[in-house]
Amino acid sequence: MDLIHVKDSKMQKTKPARGKVYTAGSSCITNIVTNNREAKIHLDSGAFCTCVGKDYLDKIYTNWQDKLMPIEDQLIEAQISPELTPETKEELIEILFHYREAFASDNEPLGDIKGHEVDIMLNVERPYHPLLRRPACPASPRAREALESHINELIKMGVLRKVGHNEEVEATTPVTITWHNDK
Repeated sequence: MDLIHVKDSKMQKTKPARGKVYTAGSSCITNIVTNNREAKIHLDSGAFCTCVGKDYLDKIYTNWQDKLMPIEDQLIEAQISPELTPETKEELIEILFHYREAFASDNEPLGDIKGHEVDIMLNVERPYHPLLRRPACPASPRAREALESHINELIKMGVLRKVGHNEEVEATTPVTITWHNDK
């Protein structure tokens, strides 16, 4: 692979030449050892975007995809106790990331347990039990707004679906809203 100074490239106008590495200086390239393999790597100054192909990562670190720790909204919004030491906090994040499939996410809102099946038998035969048909309870405007917001969220996640005006609803139940810290 040829090493060419960045001033000699025309990266703004054309694609970089295949098999060439463009750097801002010779000190930007260094050898690293990862997973008991030596590789040349470009030390990014932050002045331009660095992309490493997955083929290159596969050569130097075969299970690199298992080690990715993206900073997602869930991690940014996580409220981890400030009483934890930085080491403990890092361990906790690694454990949570390792078991990430057990938690809900944007892609899998309800999670998924693989390898286990459960048969759920619903026994709802006519005449319906009185507890399955309950009238609505009165709610304040604030409670209605919170309830509508939550129901819309459950519809987006696929937990609930809207019932058409011509569909018969055979089981209803009132909802009780419990406020916690004004939420």
